[in-house]
Amino acid sequence: MLLGEPGAGKTSVFRLLVQGLPMWDDPFVSDGADRCVWVDGPDLTAATWDEVLGSHLRGLPSVANGQGSSQSGNLTIVIDQADESEICRHFPSYLKRCLKNRDVRGLRLLLACRTGDYPSGLTSVFREAFGGCSLVDLAPLSRSDAVALVESADVRGEQLISEVVALRAGALASVPLTLELIVREYRAHGRLRGGAKELFEDSVRLLSQEYDPDRLTVAAPATTWPQRLEVAGRIAARLVLSGRRTLWRGSPREDRPRATDLDVSTLSRQRTDFRLSVLRGEPDRRR
Repeated sequence: MLLGEPGAGKTSVFRLLVQGLPMWDDPFVSDGADRCVWVDGPDLTAATWDEVLGSHLRGLPSVANGQGSSQSGNLTIVIDQADESEICRHFPSYLKRCLKNRDVRGLRLLLACRTGDYPSGLTSVFREAFGGCSLVDLAPLSRSDAVALVESADVRGEQLISEVVALRAGALASVPLTLELIVREYRAHGRLRGGAKELFEDSVRLLSQEYDPDRLTVAAPATTWPQRLEVAGRIAARLVLSGRRTLWRGSPREDRPRATDLDVSTLSRQRTDFRLSVLRGEPDRRR
């Protein structure tokens, strides 16, 4: 189980771990070969569970078979961005049912999740099924790691990192996602513009735009990046002022937000309530 904040490099770590493994639906791989099933969290819902993941787990040999199936190779299942699945909190019960009475000696399961959203019950489920569970929190990049990543983009790593540190923006260089944004800005302008505040603002501006062409849809986005940036700023202010740390987008029929969650369905309503109170001349009692 690999934990870390968004952009910390969890996906990159897992891609390295499964590098060279053919996907389960590769038609050119012989029977009995090792395979990999890669599952993205947003694709894993109550409706798609069986098709996306459950069928693979049910295909494992039963413990009643003793040595299991000699015809099957080892299976590696990756659940990436688990925190973005709408049923993330139900993973312990889902997986416990699927792994019950299954021979898991040929199974390797890798799960990446945002630290604050990790369902703690998963640890006991995997310890019971596999006899152990490695729970790893991904550490920030070291200086040497950051230099190496910058140089992999054909930029002088030591020089750029020294400039970032001199601007008191070393925290931005310790996360792969924001380090990538700094490198992009540096390559575009040949220098770092402004100080730590400006670097942070540039990074947030780039994050509010879609920089991955593979995720672009045919239809034009319904909002502009300045609009998304303004909404993100309001949400961030709400998180800070209310002492919350995560956004909850679940269905009330399935679960309830925790004390540390901010229910996104309340954002527009509370803003409307605030406007009405101002129009009526009522004092703002929100804290």
